[in-house]
Amino acid sequence: MVRNRKWSSFIIAAIVLLQFVVGGLAVEPMRVKADAAGPVLTSKSPSASATNVRPDTSLLLTFDQNVKKGTGGATIQIRKQISNELVESFDTANSGRVAIGTGSNRNVVTITPTSSFALNTSYYVTIDPGAFVSESDNSVFTGLTSALDWSFTTIASVDTTNPVLDTNTPLQPANNATVGISTGLKMKFNKPVFAASGTITVTNTNPRQSWDSQAINVNSTNVSGSSTSTITIVLPNSLQGSSEYTVSIPNGAFKDAAGNPFMNAPAWTFKTSAPPLGSPTLSPQDDAYGVSVSTPLVLSFPVKVAKNSGYIWINKIADNTSVQQINVASSSVVLANNAIGGTDVTITPSTLDPNTGFYVLIDANAFKGATDASLLYQGISDARYWSFSTNPGNDQTPPTLVADQRKPLATQATLTPELELNFSEPVYPGTGNITIRSYPSGSVFAAIPVTSTSVTGGGTTKIKVGNVNKTYTNNTTYYVEIGGQAFSDASGNYYAGITGDSGWRFTVTSDTDKPTLVLQLPANGATNVPLQGAKLEATFSEPIMLGTNTSAIKLKRISGSTASIATTFAIDPTNNRKLLITVNGTLTASTDYYVEMGAGVVTDLAGNAFDGILNQYQWTFRTSSTTSGPPKVSKAELVGTNKIRMTFNENLNENVTPLPANFYVTVNGAMRVVSAVAVSGQYVTLTLQSDVAAGQTVKVSYSAGTAPIQDLSGIEAANFSNLNVTNVADTTAPYQVSGSINGNTVILTFSEELASISTYAYSQFSLNINGSYSSVTSISGSGNLVVLTYGGQAATIGQTVSVSYYSSSSYALKDLAGNALASFSGFYIQNGYDAKAPALQSATASGAQITLGYDEALNPSLIPPRTAYALSVNGKSRSVSGVSVGGAQVVLTVSPAIAVGDSVLLSYTVGSPALSDLGGNAALAFNGTAVNTGTGGSSALALNGIIAKGANVTLSFSAELNTGYVPTISQFAVKVNNVSRPILNTAISGSAVVLTLATAINIGDTVKVSYTNSGYGPRSTTGAVPASFTDTAAANQTTWSDGVNSEYEAAAGGGLSIKISEAATTSAVSPAGISAKQYALTSEKVTNAYNAIRSVSGTAPRLVLTIPDTENAAIAAFPLGALEDAKKLMSNASIVVAYKAITYEIPLSALNFTQLAQMMNAGSAVGQLVISIDTNASSLASSLNTQLSAAKAQTLVSPVSFQVSVTNNGLTKPVETLNGYVTRTITTSANLDGRQVAVVWLDPQSGKLSYVPTTVQQVNNQSVVTFKRKGNSVYAVVKGATSFTDLNNHWARNDILLLANKYIVEGSTLTTFAPKKAITRGEFAMFIAKGLGLTGDRAAAAKFKDVNTSTSLAAYIGAAATAGIVQGMTDGSFKPNNPVTREEMATMMVRAIGVAGIQVTLQGSAADTLKKFSDRGKVGTWAQTDVAKAVQAGIINGQTTSTFGGKNNATRAEAAVMVKRLLDYVGFLDS
Repeated sequence: MVRNRKWSSFIIAAIVLLQFVVGGLAVEPMRVKADAAGPVLTSKSPSASATNVRPDTSLLLTFDQNVKKGTGGATIQIRKQISNELVESFDTANSGRVAIGTGSNRNVVTITPTSSFALNTSYYVTIDPGAFVSESDNSVFTGLTSALDWSFTTIASVDTTNPVLDTNTPLQPANNATVGISTGLKMKFNKPVFAASGTITVTNTNPRQSWDSQAINVNSTNVSGSSTSTITIVLPNSLQGSSEYTVSIPNGAFKDAAGNPFMNAPAWTFKTSAPPLGSPTLSPQDDAYGVSVSTPLVLSFPVKVAKNSGYIWINKIADNTSVQQINVASSSVVLANNAIGGTDVTITPSTLDPNTGFYVLIDANAFKGATDASLLYQGISDARYWSFSTNPGNDQTPPTLVADQRKPLATQATLTPELELNFSEPVYPGTGNITIRSYPSGSVFAAIPVTSTSVTGGGTTKIKVGNVNKTYTNNTTYYVEIGGQAFSDASGNYYAGITGDSGWRFTVTSDTDKPTLVLQLPANGATNVPLQGAKLEATFSEPIMLGTNTSAIKLKRISGSTASIATTFAIDPTNNRKLLITVNGTLTASTDYYVEMGAGVVTDLAGNAFDGILNQYQWTFRTSSTTSGPPKVSKAELVGTNKIRMTFNENLNENVTPLPANFYVTVNGAMRVVSAVAVSGQYVTLTLQSDVAAGQTVKVSYSAGTAPIQDLSGIEAANFSNLNVTNVADTTAPYQVSGSINGNTVILTFSEELASISTYAYSQFSLNINGSYSSVTSISGSGNLVVLTYGGQAATIGQTVSVSYYSSSSYALKDLAGNALASFSGFYIQNGYDAKAPALQSATASGAQITLGYDEALNPSLIPPRTAYALSVNGKSRSVSGVSVGGAQVVLTVSPAIAVGDSVLLSYTVGSPALSDLGGNAALAFNGTAVNTGTGGSSALALNGIIAKGANVTLSFSAELNTGYVPTISQFAVKVNNVSRPILNTAISGSAVVLTLATAINIGDTVKVSYTNSGYGPRSTTGAVPASFTDTAAANQTTWSDGVNSEYEAAAGGGLSIKISEAATTSAVSPAGISAKQYALTSEKVTNAYNAIRSVSGTAPRLVLTIPDTENAAIAAFPLGALEDAKKLMSNASIVVAYKAITYEIPLSALNFTQLAQMMNAGSAVGQLVISIDTNASSLASSLNTQLSAAKAQTLVSPVSFQVSVTNNGLTKPVETLNGYVTRTITTSANLDGRQVAVVWLDPQSGKLSYVPTTVQQVNNQSVVTFKRKGNSVYAVVKGATSFTDLNNHWARNDILLLANKYIVEGSTLTTFAPKKAITRGEFAMFIAKGLGLTGDRAAAAKFKDVNTSTSLAAYIGAAATAGIVQGMTDGSFKPNNPVTREEMATMMVRAIGVAGIQVTLQGSAADTLKKFSDRGKVGTWAQTDVAKAVQAGIINGQTTSTFGGKNNATRAEAAVMVKRLLDYVGFLDS
């Protein structure tokens, strides 16, 4: 048994040895082709039969293609070779220790064993079939199933010596050797090594050929020899001839079996020999630009060459497309001798595109030696070797926009569309703007400079405009204008641009509502429809486009034959809300038809499909009797004042229009010139050159010419003469007939055609949607249709919608005869498809009227007969004498009148016409419904009061009102400042009547209201009615928040906020170097705003400008002259700039206008005050952040920069300090404790962190940090981390640490405070200056002969001196190191209170205040008043209850406590 086992081991060893030897014969790796049966292994690491393998090695598999893990239970097993003992098994699909590489290494699998291999042990690996599959086609890897497929042996002992290059021929080619261009690389080591990680780079040393570089991953198939001592590297590309290359090998790229890395590879440089045919000179040169589009390509060889075989490729750099492929054997390739004894190869391509980059590739062996055919040209395979760009050519044609490639066009179902301009050729930005304007007003929505970062795509044919930092208004139309020098091609030809509102127009919408059918021609139920050439029109509630159901409109008979008649249809090119339908064929005479329209035949522009018409009732008509003979005029009438419309008995050929000269018109016997002729349907319309007066005799004659009147069969109309034209004066005003709403669009149908409508007429309309008022934003009209668009939330189907119209003299709607549309209110319109019948909600009797209230608007044209109602009063029948329908109410008139308390029963029977809603649904009958007649209480309804607020006037009554009795606007009159104000709408709300006015009431206006009780009006639920009243005063509670003036709104914190739309914008750069818009107010805007504040009593004189959060920084500009004028009128006025969660408020009293004028070299205030806020102030805060980091402070709010400057005519200077404290706020969601945080800045004079007076308030679960200072800087909200070792159990510990962590007081050393040490004059001055947030001033300290101005202490002494808090000695010294006396401290603190803007007034005399101190006489007379004020303010106390100790010194602890009390007193500290 033992002998057999030995023999088996010998056989295995022999096989393994044979495999190792065979494998070692291959000097270079074979290129393995992917087997169709699945992925193929190209290498394994360790390699098969490898020895000296490191125990902690990972196993690597490299495939010929990208792979992924297979599914199922396929495993990888590692076993010991001798005993077949299983070491570890991996479930390939689920094991995290089997990993596939990423990116370009998806063909590499890494297997990481759980533990290291044993030393001096042989292992083999098996892999089940299907463990890995091809990433591309899921073909299966066949696996490794034999113990001989992959075996290896670990090292006998641990090696700690790094591998090094062999001393004999370590590198091939050798360093500085010269080799051929197809050379490979070899590295020979002193022991076997393995590829680890990293990239070998081979780089051309010529700076002009820096592109010539190759990178080879050590684990790629280009690197072989892993587990041997020789590593072979095959370069992916050929090298350039006559060049020098360096090879770089990173540390750790190779490791020995023990894992020791190869380090510090020596310098490795080699040169390449000249190519067999030399290196040709290229023309045009590589990277040349401005190359002629017709230039030949020339290769000048230094030796004579001949054509061989192959192709020359000219490719575009942009997309690698091949634009020309030239066979070297073709006539386009010409060879000629050159001056250097070689051959010029001239390639003549077809004309190249201008302004385009190209590169040239040439097949290897395309050329050969002329005398030695074995010498072959290596070709060009690298796109970087020969590239160039063409010039514009002889281009004089300006670029144009591809008409249908402008985006957006038509309607976009998004509120954030991106503009896209597709040009006929590449263009480059020039100067000017792309301007987006609102249509039709023309107001600028956005103006984007073509040089803005929002405009991208320069140098290409596609320009995109995004990020306009504005939100488009829903259901609003815009148009785009582009300047004439905005874009040019490379030759300098400018695009002509777009001007006006018709060149590029689009509409934005967030529409989800389906289109509805609002008008059919012929109308439903129409008669006398022509038999031939019938044309149908369907007008929808919104613009439409054809859907996918393109054969879904048919005509069918209502009875008889079931055959259908096909139609063709298209969108009206002049009205995209109209569908034009042409009947294909001849209709049968005197026959009833209906139109069937399939679902989805059209959609709106947002893709919402029309539900279709799938019944035989919605659109029916009857054809005319059989028509024979020529078309005949059935009537002629004057339309308006200058049009004659002749109606024929059949449809006419609209493609043939007679000339005006074919007609002869007389008015009272005199000829009247015809200026135009139009043919449409059954009508021929003549336009006269001048108007015709009512009653004048008009006659028309016709003679056929070359374009005669003819029907659709081509039969011509007969001539006629002296045809009488009806001319009756039209005095009937147009009136509203019906209306519908879809989304944000309202369509109103009027009784007749209207004259041209002003684009500003929209201001006369308003909407009421479920009791909420909505303003109309645009209007358009066609014929008898008016289309309104309104802002805000779109109406949903089923909501009650009414329209009101207030006729103004300027923009009144009129018919063609000039009759104006009368004002109306509460006109209910149809809202979507309504299948629900109106339901009775209430029945109330009052005198001779019974009011029935329904749950929706009723059709006022369908009035039931009075016999439809049966009335019983106290058991006896009573007649109904009249019925009226209006809004959602039916009013019955009864006789005699009904008394309060009567028992009234009412019944309704559906008759003809039936009471119906606007959707045509008939109200249900009812029987014996009780009618409320009241309780017999008071018949009077008391008026409790009237409130005017904005555009609403609310009248409050003493009882709940009956919603079935909505008063009309004619019953009320409103006077504002004794001038009548039109009323648009009335509504009931609880116990109140709400009047909506045409224009809002201003703050401070006087408002009076009158009411006339005409029998129909507001009443309580018990039937009580209010009495009439005249000029009853209303309480005007209008505020800025009510939007009474489009320029202003109420400001948070009080005052007036001027809307950002009132500011002019320009591009600017903030102090932090950030691009942002500057928002500037004119003098007129500022003056008017302050005047508005003055006109309203109690309004804080604060003018606020809020910069949009979308800006990268806040930059606001105010005219200095207007600010100075405002200061003269209101000494306490201020300006505020708000941005994001930050405000900056500057009292106008803090501005020294004289000094600001001098800064601008002017005698008075000129130019602008510019206020800037940078929330991204990192570029300005580096020094501050360094100090905060050194102090270990915690930054709670990142640094914010506040800067002020003055500018005029290009001269700009910073305003460093102000005359008073200015207030800034930062709001943060963090919950901050005011005792623990502070705002700090870095004082450049002292180089130290300094305190800014800070307080914190909690508002709406947010922390509002308020801080004040007289200067501008970069500020941060921080929490300090200061501690001292000598304050344990000290009585003043908490106060000292509170001030120290706010950077007000400093320690004697970095770790100690020295609380018992006497405070010096310099130290106390520093504590006060830092506590007040004063700016250091070393120059001011120079006046004291004993102050060293190079110290930080000098900066604070100077600050205190400048503020008037400290004074020097009579000898010119300050004595900064002398202890300060208590009387000096009291005087300094009282002066500091004054600097903070507060004055202490003694309640009595100084002597009275100090009389409790027995040593008061020792207080210097110069200090007595200030000592008394300090004592009264509680800032300083006596040393005992009876002594003050004025000449005594104070400790540093006592000084800190006094400064804390001082800051508490002036409100500069949270404690």
